[in-house]
Amino acid sequence: MYCRSSADKTQSFFSNRAFKHKEIPRHLFEKVWALIKQHTTAYENLSVLDAGCGAGAWSRRFKEKKCATTGLDFSEGMLKLAKSLDQKLGYCRGDLFHFPVCDDAFDVVFFGYVLHHFAKPEIGRILREAHRVVKPTGIVASIDPNLVNPYNFLKIHPLSPFRDNINHIPHERPLT
Repeated sequence: MYCRSSADKTQSFFSNRAFKHKEIPRHLFEKVWALIKQHTTAYENLSVLDAGCGAGAWSRRFKEKKCATTGLDFSEGMLKLAKSLDQKLGYCRGDLFHFPVCDDAFDVVFFGYVLHHFAKPEIGRILREAHRVVKPTGIVASIDPNLVNPYNFLKIHPLSPFRDNINHIPHERPLT
């Protein structure tokens, strides 16, 4: 009997929900973009790895800012949707523990609502991999639910009576 791994279940979860993850509100992106600009030396033509790109919502926003963007995800369903929404962006399939790219390849490695899906030891491994592929003058940036925001606690924390179990994978936790 075949037993599905945690990775298989997670990939299936996101492949089945791809259409829910296809847009990032412009106002949210503009706040993230302002922070990235504060911490980078170049503001145009940045090379960006959108790690855990999903349906490419963040990738498409970075493209609007003239960034050379590559999306990376392990979900075939998400990548299929991403490619259908913008065929000119580069997407590749791979996991976050072994980015299929060279060392020092990107100005920005960006995680948009990705890291909270992993346990703390896994986040450490993922961030080490991100630091391998970011240029010495580049940055690693993330936006994720966290326990500082009460909404995130109520919506995501496994002990909350308001947890939305439909849209969250079982081991997902807000970052602390």
